[in-house]
Amino acid sequence: MKKRFLLLFVAVVALFTACGGSRSAEGLIEKYVQGFNDADASKIRDTYPDFYVKFYDDQITDSTLETMRKGYKETYGDDVKITYKIESKEKVSDEELAHANSTLKSKYNTNEEASECYSLKVVLTYSGSKKTEDTKWSLGYCKYGGTWYLID
Repeated sequence: MKKRFLLLFVAVVALFTACGGSRSAEGLIEKYVQGFNDADASKIRDTYPDFYVKFYDDQITDSTLETMRKGYKETYGDDVKITYKIESKEKVSDEELAHANSTLKSKYNTNEEASECYSLKVVLTYSGSKKTEDTKWSLGYCKYGGTWYLID
């Protein structure tokens, strides 16, 4: 009985790890999309590193999201929802990572550096009763201080 439980536990942990958990690219984009759909800025803020959130502090708010949603409701319908599909995830080269870190340091006035980074291509689908439309979103999925974040 103990062996079965241990094997089941190991299998569940392995599955969770393989899927990446909540800090996986998929988990973070899902949280971002939920934040938009729920007009919950705290969910979106959690997907970005602190230096990014501080820089855009006045733009990542519940009221800003609600204003954006009002515009989207006019275009797509009151039932507007965003869904996503990750088209590609490619590890950036060491040169690209060094360039990105240099750019981020100067733009955000931070000493933090990403230790690893992927380039993501995502299709966001805005759908509602009036209309459905896809848009492309290119962003980074980077590790800062041992934790994965989105950066765009």
